[in-house]
Amino acid sequence: MHGIKAHTSAPFTLTPKQLAAHLGCSALKAVKVLSDLQAAGAIEQTGPNAWRLTMPTGKPTGGDRP
Repeated sequence: MHGIKAHTSAPFTLTPKQLAAHLGCSALKAVKVLSDLQAAGAIEQTGPNAWRLTMPTGKPTGGDRP
């Protein structure tokens, strides 16, 4: 989602129609994308058409680096 900075946890409003226009797909596909992002834990719904990016833990994802 371009224009949404990944380091922010501020809620943002995004309708399926807006996402569809941005992605160049149908609103039905946009609903699926939002659903998939929510299922993956990347976003959480905070209200009707309102979302918040979930934050990574900051822990390394691989190797023995601290």
